[in-house]
Amino acid sequence: MKKLVLFCLIFATTHIFAQKVAVVLSTSNKVTATHNGATRTLSRGSPLEPGDAITTAANAQANIRYLNGTLVNISANSNYKIIAYSSKTSDVQIKAQLNEGTIYSKTTGKTKEELKTPVTALAILGTKYAVDVKNKRQTYVTVSEGHVEANGVVFGPGSSILITPNGITNAQFPQQGRLETENNILDLEVDSDSSGSEGTESAEAETPEAGTDLAEADIEPPIDISAADTGVEDLVGLTDTTLVVSDIGTEETQCEHGNEIFLH
Repeated sequence: MKKLVLFCLIFATTHIFAQKVAVVLSTSNKVTATHNGATRTLSRGSPLEPGDAITTAANAQANIRYLNGTLVNISANSNYKIIAYSSKTSDVQIKAQLNEGTIYSKTTGKTKEELKTPVTALAILGTKYAVDVKNKRQTYVTVSEGHVEANGVVFGPGSSILITPNGITNAQFPQQGRLETENNILDLEVDSDSSGSEGTESAEAETPEAGTDLAEADIEPPIDISAADTGVEDLVGLTDTTLVVSDIGTEETQCEHGNEIFLH
């Protein structure tokens, strides 16, 4: 009986720590995450896991960093969900869903991602891009560096498109929120280590420049996302782990198979 209890405790502890795939660098105003029906408020240092749907209120935003160093800014009035994460650089490392609103992201050139929106699924090969979802039928995409594939067509640097159920057209990307995001995320350096380990750079460049809509007091001070502060040290050993969550969350237990972990 004691052995069974000890095994359960070890398994539960491993499950808790294994889910952390990203950390919140900073927030302004109201930012929450919903997971299996439970909602919590996010602040700097909050851990994130597959299944977390991040929601930003009006005039709010959140900056997050995945373990592989990928930086994502979630602008106001947005809903961004982490679907899956893999630490293997040969895999699609990040699978996410943008249901509404705007994100700006900066990755390493070796990172592969998938981003679903209500009208398309984007295959992303870094390194700077932005996506804006409007009224569930329009998805704007702009590529600063790297390549993004949409509906079987690959778009390179300088591309700015609009995707609808009727197809893809060239269109200017909506500019609202762009300046504050570039100051907070896109100007930061991303760890390009091919090992897929978490980024280690400081977040000192997150303070907006003068002229942005956010007051200085609205931005929480940058943090050192070292392992001691965020619990990230528990992720270092998960070099062969893929974390996946289904679109419909349940409260059933997790199943393990090989080196992949799935939530059912």
